[in-house]
Amino acid sequence: MTASLSADVLQDDLAVSLARMLAAANKKAREAGVDVLQSSITSDLIVEVDSRDASIKQVRRGQ
Repeated sequence: MTASLSADVLQDDLAVSLARMLAAANKKAREAGVDVLQSSITSDLIVEVDSRDASIKQVRRGQ
């Protein structure tokens, strides 16, 4: 799924940073076998992402 973003969104540093972090978390979740399109935010899998470079800091499995 792809989407075109307007110039004002791409110039918003926070929006771009959040998008990068979410993409990194989704990738890690997919690698862990989570269907991200059918999932919502829960405590089952927590992926901590570094906002500076979108690297994965740690992954925690649910309770």
